[in-house]
Amino acid sequence: MTENRLTTDASQVPWNLADLWELTTDRYPDREALVVGDQRVSYRTIEERANALAHVLLDAGVGPGDHVACYLQNSSEYVETMLAAFKIRAVPL
Repeated sequence: MTENRLTTDASQVPWNLADLWELTTDRYPDREALVVGDQRVSYRTIEERANALAHVLLDAGVGPGDHVACYLQNSSEYVETMLAAFKIRAVPL
């Protein structure tokens, strides 16, 4: 019988998309990460903004496994919101 590796406990997941993003940011901080219309945003800028929002979410009591509603248009802010949720192991919806 094979072991089931799926878990619903967010605190038990060893890494997620935010971890991969941070590795990329460490390597290429000033490269363009996102282009939305005329707006061009670097990995560093998105990382800094996502970190700031992650702290706001934590201060509001959001934690691992909690759901975070993301009601935004396609924008850099949408990416930042999703990354912020991933950083605290919450679930962006």
